[in-house]
Amino acid sequence: MRVENTISFPGNGIALSNTLVQVNEEMFNLLSRQNEINQRIRSLHKLIRGLRFLAGSDVPDRNETERSAVVSSKVHRDLQFKQQVNSARQMARHRFRPTPRKDALSRACRIALLEAGGIASLEEIQLRITRRGSFSFINSSFASASLIRTLNTMARAGEVCCQGDGSQSKWRRMAPENYR
Repeated sequence: MRVENTISFPGNGIALSNTLVQVNEEMFNLLSRQNEINQRIRSLHKLIRGLRFLAGSDVPDRNETERSAVVSSKVHRDLQFKQQVNSARQMARHRFRPTPRKDALSRACRIALLEAGGIASLEEIQLRITRRGSFSFINSSFASASLIRTLNTMARAGEVCCQGDGSQSKWRRMAPENYR
């Protein structure tokens, strides 16, 4: 079994996630300001039309009509884009949302690592979990894959780290002060 392809560095995942959140916030701030500007432009167009009407020129200027149509279609596209981004954000939150089952497996991994003195191989962790009965794998053939996903998630959170590679790799529990 090759474990090294599924292991990520804890700091990189957290930094990437934080950067993504900051970029999304900046994008929403800019879109919000753009919508405010578009609303202000529309109100100024209405004011211009009103002033022209009062001046006796009640026929709207062709360029003004075209500009209003462009602004209107751009606002519509911006709203669609916002909806797509919000939808993607909700899907991402749902995907990474801890479930009771994922929490139970993480807890079982923590207990197994504590029992092992803070460091153990994937097989040792699985044996300890099975022997103790702290988690029941639905399908034992996918137990290793579930454990690797859970340990990688714990590694991204800074709770554990992987030492070595391939069949020689060991998972080490980090001291509580070393993770958030």
